[in-house]
Amino acid sequence: MPHPKSPHPESRGRSPAHVERLRQLNADYDRLADKNDKGIDLGADISFEHYSHALNLARHEAFSSDENGRSDAPPLVDDRLQRARALLMPESDSPTLDQDIPRNIGTTTSDASKMPTNFDYWRKLNPDWEVSIYDHQAMDTWMEDRLSTKDGNSRRQLNILKAYKLLPRRILKIVLFRYLLIMMDGGLTTDSDTASVRPIAQWANMSDNVSILHDWTDPRLHRLLPRRHGPPRLIVAIEDERDGPTAVRLELAQWTFAAVPGHPVLIDLIQHVAKVSNEIALSRKNGREEYWMSDEFVMEWTGPKIFTEAVYRYLRSRWGFNYRRLKGVIHPVRVGDVLILPPRSFQADAAELRDGDSIYSYVWHG
Repeated sequence: MPHPKSPHPESRGRSPAHVERLRQLNADYDRLADKNDKGIDLGADISFEHYSHALNLARHEAFSSDENGRSDAPPLVDDRLQRARALLMPESDSPTLDQDIPRNIGTTTSDASKMPTNFDYWRKLNPDWEVSIYDHQAMDTWMEDRLSTKDGNSRRQLNILKAYKLLPRRILKIVLFRYLLIMMDGGLTTDSDTASVRPIAQWANMSDNVSILHDWTDPRLHRLLPRRHGPPRLIVAIEDERDGPTAVRLELAQWTFAAVPGHPVLIDLIQHVAKVSNEIALSRKNGREEYWMSDEFVMEWTGPKIFTEAVYRYLRSRWGFNYRRLKGVIHPVRVGDVLILPPRSFQADAAELRDGDSIYSYVWHG
């Protein structure tokens, strides 16, 4: 099946006026400056049209079962891809406008019987959330069950499952698994060496303290960028504001985040993994896979950089928001469907873990 053509804005349910306004809001985008000043690369094209087209390609690249892009994904995978497209529609038309993040907490470990004691705080402070702990075998089983389809007496593997099996180190598999887990089931994923400091319900119920960053220069666009927000569909936190040679680098914490099923940011991340896996496979054929096995690659790929770029790319393409506006924030910020918590919200210290007395301390990270 050939890849879909890049869609016309109207074909994606978008108002041409809104698409044009997104172009205006993103006119200040300077890829080279972002790379040099912040170490962040959102890509050559951050337009809404390009982002939508890339999302469509996911079905034919990561979630098909052969190189021809045959669309034979399981029904639940198809549903999640449809949800992702719905989240790119104008808010007033989106069927998932008021969907809550599912009450699931997922983590990974090499041995589920040896979890850190502090992890129990997730259960204690969030008794109405279901906690799932996946060891390596459970991860592999989940991947096989969710990302393959029955074909006679055998099972046909989706390309992203093939990519998972090609990844040369377990830490790489863990990162991809967690993206897929939240894409499919929604909820929160966190490292096993973390602890809940405040109930998760409090993260999203701060409307009196949340700064709404939106574009109100054109009153005709209020219908598409409404003042009334439903529940957040993606919750992330700024890791820290770190002084660099010329600017402050605003990376997001990757060890904890929450999202609804099928959020476009997760599709973007999974697409990236699929492409990296293909490059690894090609390098293996050519006998040049040293870089993919190196600690340098693992740190770059599993760290916050790739995750940060995916979130900021979405904020640019979907909402016309320049992430540099987050510099210096001290309160939670809401941009469209994304709730961004201030620096160190997911890095509470030991006293905050014990007393929970800091208003924006939500997660302790060991």
